[in-house]
Amino acid sequence: MLYDISGRPIPKTLPYAAAIQTPCLQLGYPPCLAYAIAWRESISGEVHGSWNACTVLSSDGGHGLFQLTSSFPEGWDNEDVNIRYALNSFLIPTLHDFARRGLAGDDLVRLVAAAFNAGETAAWEAHLAGDVDLATTGNDYAAKVLSNFHRLIKGESPE
Repeated sequence: MLYDISGRPIPKTLPYAAAIQTPCLQLGYPPCLAYAIAWRESISGEVHGSWNACTVLSSDGGHGLFQLTSSFPEGWDNEDVNIRYALNSFLIPTLHDFARRGLAGDDLVRLVAAAFNAGETAAWEAHLAGDVDLATTGNDYAAKVLSNFHRLIKGESPE
C-alpha cells in the first residue's frame, strides 16, 4: 500500500501484465494503477482488434503502450522502454507530487490519471474546481481509470 493505493499484482492473464508489473515493482509504483492507465491508453484497443498497443502511433501523436505525446524516448515501440519512460518521466513524479499535497487513495488515483492525460497543472486546477475530469480529453478518463483500477485489484479484467 502506497498513499492508500493498493499494490496488488496485475492479474497474470492480462496482456502486458508481466511487462508492466516488473518495472512497477522495481520502481515502487502501484502496478494496477499503471496498468489501468495503459489499458485506457492502448491495451483496450489491442484487445478489441484495433492495433498493436506497443507500436500504435495515434492521430494525436501518442506513441506506443502508454501513448506518450509530450515527450517520448528513442525506442518508444519497445514495451519496456515505453513503460519505464512513462513511469520515470510522468507517473512516479506525479504520484509523489500530489501525495505531498495531501492526496491519497481514490482521489490520488484519479488525479494521477488526469495528470497523465491532461498534464499536471491542468489536472490540479480541475481538482481544485471539484472534478479532475474537467481537464481530461473526455469520456470520464480519470473516472474510468479509477473504475478499472478497482476491477484490477479485485483480480478482474478491466472494461
